[in-house]
Amino acid sequence: MKRTSPFILLSMILLQAQPTYEFEIISIPSMETPLSMNGDGTKLVGTNFGGQAVLWTDSTGTVITGVGENWGLSDDDKIFSELENSEGNWEAALIENGETVFLGNIEGGNTCDAFYSHGLDISSDGSTGVGMGWLDCGTSAFFWTPEDGIVELGQYEGGSTKAQAVSGNGQLIGGWAQTSNRASCLWDRDGNITFLGSLDVGNDYGEVHVISNDGTQVAGYCAGSNGNNVEGYIWTEENGFIGLGVPENSASTNVSRVFDLSENNIAVGEYLNETPVFYKACIYTEETGTFINLRDYLISMGMEEIESWDLVKALCVSDDGSKIAGYGKNPSSEWTGWLLRISVDNSVGDVDGDGDVDLADVFQVVTFLVYATDLSDEQLDQADMDFDLEVTIFDILSIVDASVG
Repeated sequence: MKRTSPFILLSMILLQAQPTYEFEIISIPSMETPLSMNGDGTKLVGTNFGGQAVLWTDSTGTVITGVGENWGLSDDDKIFSELENSEGNWEAALIENGETVFLGNIEGGNTCDAFYSHGLDISSDGSTGVGMGWLDCGTSAFFWTPEDGIVELGQYEGGSTKAQAVSGNGQLIGGWAQTSNRASCLWDRDGNITFLGSLDVGNDYGEVHVISNDGTQVAGYCAGSNGNNVEGYIWTEENGFIGLGVPENSASTNVSRVFDLSENNIAVGEYLNETPVFYKACIYTEETGTFINLRDYLISMGMEEIESWDLVKALCVSDDGSKIAGYGKNPSSEWTGWLLRISVDNSVGDVDGDGDVDLADVFQVVTFLVYATDLSDEQLDQADMDFDLEVTIFDILSIVDASVG
């Protein structure tokens, strides 16, 4: 009988293998709407049902930081917010080390009803916040730094502007400017504005919602293509717009939106699922190639417990895409914020004992099966991924799953 080369067998296994995931979903009822998370997904900021700005961590639970909304969270724990000030107006604010500093408004700005200024995002390095200030009931985008305070980016030909996204180093700013529509645009730190257009030629409607840390990836939503009324997009200077589509739905209009984007190109957001207005959370990965329903995606990956949840909006994603936060209804049909964690169980499979489950472990088990090489009792225990007291090709598949996760 001719033996299969271990290299050929290894290639066959790699082609067949798919990652095996573990899941955890946490209900955060005291944070109705998570609005931002730090890079590793361990901390969230947002707002609760009572209109209070909140911070959540595993260790502290939910902490109220004022009346209003926390919109941005840097990796050095700075929070950029819009909070009620002592005069009862909404004002941009920075929260650092538990202390709140109100930041004022653009030069010459004033209130419109209770609105004064808004802090809407902060760079991951904490150097630059962005937002908008009010002037005669119109808005003007701004950025903020500790050195310069609020720096106005200006209105566009007398129309309102809003800055709500910033790159990791604070050099690129995104949002919208009022033309005939709200139009997706970018600013540099000198105030130069660039309009991105949309997927629908001749229609400039859209908004920038997120910029990657290095500033090369921009995402949001705009006038759609191929029958989509509004469509989530990823934009790069090199390739322009990539439309993410709209999942299958029974609504009278096709609508999808990107709210956040990971550093490995996983987009999360919402789409209109039913008429009149019922939204569902959605996700895009390079593997899916288009937006799909987040709940269905998780079920297809093996997360059966998500079937009893109603995921309405996905609003935040960690840099590596392994944590996603949003809001919806828990299995008891109660509205709540939620945090989803996705991981791979690497507790067994380290056959060579180097501390990692990788292709070296796969190759060692392949050669054991093909050439009857020796493995110690401890190595056999590590190789027995399904705990059936035998080492078979199915264990190799499981080790590959763990190694590529």
